Amino acid sequence: MYYNGGLTAYPTDDCYAYGPSHWIIKVIVDENSSSTNQYSAISNYISVYPNPANTYATIAIRRISTTTNTQLILTDIAGRIILSQQANNGNNYMSTVGFENGVYFISFTNDNKIIANKKLVVIR
Repeated sequence: MYYNGGLTAYPTDDCYAYGPSHWIIKVIVDENSSSTNQYSAISNYISVYPNPANTYATIAIRRISTTTNTQLILTDIAGRIILSQQANNGNNYMSTVGFENGVYFISFTNDNKIIANKKLVVIR
C-alpha cells in the first residue's frame, strides 16, 4: 500500500487474503490530519472537462504551485500507466482518440507523493 501521509493501512482481524495477490484491507482516514485537508484543498483547484470525454479532455489547474516535480499520471482501471507528463498551471490538453471507452484516473504527484486525484470517463 502506498503511504502518502494521510492514509494509514494496517492488518486487523477483518483483514485477510484471498490468495497471494488479493487482499481485503481496512483503511482508516484521519480527516483531521493536515495532509488530508491539504489534499482536498488542492483537488478543488483542478478541473477535468468535458467529462465524459470523446476526443479530448482539458485538465485545468488553477492556483497550484507547480514545479518541475509536479507530474500528471493517467492510469486505466487496471492501474496501467497510459500517460505521464509534467503538469502546468493553466489548461493541459489531452487527446483521448486512442483510448478505450471506460474510466481513467488522473493522479497529480509532487516529489513522488500524490497531491490530488481526479477521474476521467471516455465514451464514444
